Amino acid sequence: MNRRILFLAVLALAGCPKKTTTVQGPSAPEDDFKTVDTQTMPDGLILVQSDTNGDHQYDVFNYYQPLSNDRKQLVRKELDANRDGRVDTITYYGDDGDVSREEMDRDFDGQFDWTDRYQNDVRVMSEVDSNHDGKPDVFTYYEGNPPRVSSKESDTNGDTLIDLWEKFDDNGLVTRTGRDTDGDGKMDVRDE
Repeated sequence: MNRRILFLAVLALAGCPKKTTTVQGPSAPEDDFKTVDTQTMPDGLILVQSDTNGDHQYDVFNYYQPLSNDRKQLVRKELDANRDGRVDTITYYGDDGDVSREEMDRDFDGQFDWTDRYQNDVRVMSEVDSNHDGKPDVFTYYEGNPPRVSSKESDTNGDTLIDLWEKFDDNGLVTRTGRDTDGDGKMDVRDE
């Protein structure tokens, strides 16, 4: 089915308090349909849920803030990318409509383990929980547009203190490193 038709259907239904619509393409088999459900949440946000692959499970959840003149602004998008019934990506939008933060469950275990932070719709930092203890331990910083890795800080031993620092050149090669060898969270060895 044409994504533009589905998008227009979502926009048309977004102002309804609660409505479920089945959208079917002109040449799609009878069982190949998409469902869009719109409702107003207790906090006033408008939730538009979509089943984009016709498996009878919602996999895209868009939350809109109502504005004046029957307009609305997307403030959060949740996505079930692997179609297991659990949200594994949440994207947050600022007042300007740009992406401000995105949280991901990269290994689909139900725990968000990666967060990207944005400024002016450009990724500037990533936080990763690489050891799955519920706390980020790798912090990657980006520069430029398109963004490139400029530096990385890591807690390699799980004590919540940074103990490895890396600087990268424009080609993505490590140019300098630093280490904390005595566990105080301060760099005491440098390699250039």
